[in-house]
Amino acid sequence: ILFYIDCAFALGMENKRILNSQITASSFFGPNHTPWQARLNNQMINGGSTGSWSAQTSTIDEWLQVDLGSEKTITKVATQGRPNNHNQWVRSYAIRHSLDQATWSFCSEGGAIKEFQGNTDRNTVVSNYLPEPVRARYVRFVVKAWEYHISIRVELYGCDN
Repeated sequence: ILFYIDCAFALGMENKRILNSQITASSFFGPNHTPWQARLNNQMINGGSTGSWSAQTSTIDEWLQVDLGSEKTITKVATQGRPNNHNQWVRSYAIRHSLDQATWSFCSEGGAIKEFQGNTDRNTVVSNYLPEPVRARYVRFVVKAWEYHISIRVELYGCDN
């Protein structure tokens, strides 16, 4: 428990320490739905951002990837749906993590892949602690269920190793 308290700093999605180029996805709906719009509390801008990442098609296992730039310890994640008047959000997801983008592991609990509870509306921030801290540079939110269309905003929490 103390480890989580000492290692639960926002790692840079919302405040943009994580650069746009470090945020990628399996697909995206178009230029106004790009992966780097998946920043927690991002808002819609008329004629530009829709305020979230939206997948090209709503298909199971679509993913959003964040490159943290260097190895970090990750303890918690937070998600939101698409803002404004669009009822689009991710209801559940798994998390994959990697140090090198070659070898990936899922967060697991009791020997099974952990499926995290996501959102039930557009704007409420839903936070989930990982079953145990993981060391990773790359983190993927792998979508398992969604409302209407896959759209998400995220933050990762943890600390430097």
